[in-house]
Amino acid sequence: MGHFREKNFSDRLDTGAKALVAQREKVRALSVQAKETLADRLKARAAIADTREARRAEARRLAALAALAAEQERLSLEAERFLREAAELAEQTRLTAEEKLRLNRELDEKIAREAALEVTQQAARDARYAARKARRR
Repeated sequence: MGHFREKNFSDRLDTGAKALVAQREKVRALSVQAKETLADRLKARAAIADTREARRAEARRLAALAALAAEQERLSLEAERFLREAAELAEQTRLTAEEKLRLNRELDEKIAREAALEVTQQAARDARYAARKARRR
């Protein structure tokens, strides 16, 4: 377009109106462009927020799995400890039973030795008594 030379007042008004219309169209275009840019930015922010939330959810899920694994390990160790304690208790019970049998045997042997000793002593007394009696006669 070449330069337009205004010749009268109506040309001036017409030029001003055209300039206003052009400025409005420019503002509308910029507004539409800004809205599109804003929408793109909002979409990008929403995508970033979704990604962050997905990462947080994954981290929470992994933490929960780690907690479950730790709990399972603790329960496993506790079960092993209970099994060891049960085995030790069974061994102690077995040893206690063997100890009781041994003590009973030793007690029976002691009673038998005492009975044999008593019989021997009684026989010795009887022999001494008989010997004294024989000497007196």
